[in-house]
Amino acid sequence: DEESAPMTMPAPSGDKRTLTSLSPHAYQQAVHCPYKFFAHYELGLRPIKEVWDGIIDPKLNGTKVHRCMALLVNRRKGGDIAKDFVAAWIRGDEEKAIALGEKVVKNEYKDFVSYNFVNRYRLNDALRIVRKYIHWLFGNITINSETTLLPEHKYVVDVDNTLSLEGRVDLAVEQTDSQSNTHAEIVDYKTGSTVIPYRAMKSGRDVQLAFYTLLEPKTAKATYVYPEKVQLLSRVPKTKIRPALDEVRMKLEKSIQEFHRDYDAGKPLPADGNDKICQYCDCEGLCRRPLWKN
Repeated sequence: DEESAPMTMPAPSGDKRTLTSLSPHAYQQAVHCPYKFFAHYELGLRPIKEVWDGIIDPKLNGTKVHRCMALLVNRRKGGDIAKDFVAAWIRGDEEKAIALGEKVVKNEYKDFVSYNFVNRYRLNDALRIVRKYIHWLFGNITINSETTLLPEHKYVVDVDNTLSLEGRVDLAVEQTDSQSNTHAEIVDYKTGSTVIPYRAMKSGRDVQLAFYTLLEPKTAKATYVYPEKVQLLSRVPKTKIRPALDEVRMKLEKSIQEFHRDYDAGKPLPADGNDKICQYCDCEGLCRRPLWKN
């Protein structure tokens, strides 16, 4: 009868609200789980903020490390330290740059290290990570007095009259070559230990780095910089493992256009994330995917 008939998992649609903008984070949600995108974008739901207990967790630690790296090259916010750091970078004085980086980190953490040993551990971890980042910058990006450094730079790009793409990059480095052509290099710092594989970029399951190249068309190279490793997209011929930058950019552009069209047409947005995605999802109690799955 009707009461005992099997029910299907809800799959809401987004046809009640026009999709006008997309960020890398938002579109990554849509790729991982359309329902999570619906809950955050259509319903405007956010997890409840917990009262901070004064302990720096890995997420906050990552935020602080990003802030330190931005201050080192932001001459307006970083003041004399940023000016000295950029000058050291230009002349290749890595030892001086690392000393300045350590100074910024210690200042950022000074009000928290006395709380407990966890925060002291976070400070030491931040010092280690920042040293690694600076070492990578000096070994991979050569700058001069004409180089434009754009830390935490926000881009907004209109795709058409109905959709705009927007995002903030950790660092954009713009340089002009001998033919007066301007090229940009995008740097995205990663503090976590899980390295995003190239196959995820190529398949479109990871969109962040490719999304940045859409925001900055002059991008010739984009890099995830981890403390111990890097993942790179560039315009050079692709290797067997690494996809070419233009390849993933064009694929992402097509994917976003299709998602925009389907969203506005009211295509269902089911909770179809995998178990790994659901493990860290703040919408699990809302979609109840595990119950439907079982």
